[in-house]
Amino acid sequence: MVEWILWEILFEAGKRRETFYYSEVVKELQKRKISIGKGRLAYRKLVGYLHRVCFYTYNNWKILPGSIIVTKKDKIPSIGYFKFLNQLGVCKGTDLSAWEREKRRFYEFCRNF
Repeated sequence: MVEWILWEILFEAGKRRETFYYSEVVKELQKRKISIGKGRLAYRKLVGYLHRVCFYTYNNWKILPGSIIVTKKDKIPSIGYFKFLNQLGVCKGTDLSAWEREKRRFYEFCRNF
């Protein structure tokens, strides 16, 4: 259930070509009466939900909705995102061009869906 709501949040943001900070995604879930905790606990839970959503969407449509979630500090996804891309064979290391490509791909999918 949380994964479905997370997908809706990311899909709607993708249609608007927005990015989110991790903390903003947690707030969006809370607006929908989904509480996943605070601080590091919330971050860890969110990452787990994101992993499942991204694994499903990549296997079915070759898109990664997690591409639009970035850290406040660097304005890019966390290292875990890039590790996930590496596991999928999308890129090696922290390849910012791969992230930009995947973000554009997700925006296009949302616009054309």
